[in-house]
Amino acid sequence: MEYIRHLYLFRHGKTNAVDENIRHSLMSGRYLTDDGIAEAAELANALADKQIDVFFVSPHERSVHTAKIVAEKHPNAEMIIDERFGDGIFYLWQTDDPNDAVESDKTLARVRNALTDVLKTEYKNIAIASHGGITRAIMYLCGHKIGGIGTGKYIHIGFDSQKWVMIPDLAD
Repeated sequence: MEYIRHLYLFRHGKTNAVDENIRHSLMSGRYLTDDGIAEAAELANALADKQIDVFFVSPHERSVHTAKIVAEKHPNAEMIIDERFGDGIFYLWQTDDPNDAVESDKTLARVRNALTDVLKTEYKNIAIASHGGITRAIMYLCGHKIGGIGTGKYIHIGFDSQKWVMIPDLAD
């Protein structure tokens, strides 16, 4: 099948927050561990043949570091840091605390606005380096539900002029 556009959504590699069993790490100071750097290198190899034109990247250190490792295989691709792809809390997906519901709505609106702007660009092969919840939100906005995404993993979806279609080259 021919797709007119591709999204490669990937989560940063393993961080010290995972090592500390922190459920969601919105705070700064979360960085890739040696295992996370290795995951990012594996991700770079998995995406090496994907002809990525641009990377839209969460501003968090762990996402930027992962994206830089992957981008080494795509030296002509532009890298754009976009605050709107920064980590967030999603009430129904991550927490049972009703106080998080308002923040969840704000986060989903932020991601929707970012994705809308990304899709207004002329880029055909787009990578978005972010976080588990943000990736789930993007998939939701593209008409798909996923249970989650592991650190250093990616999801590939293509647009066939009518809908976003899952492409089965999910990194295991």
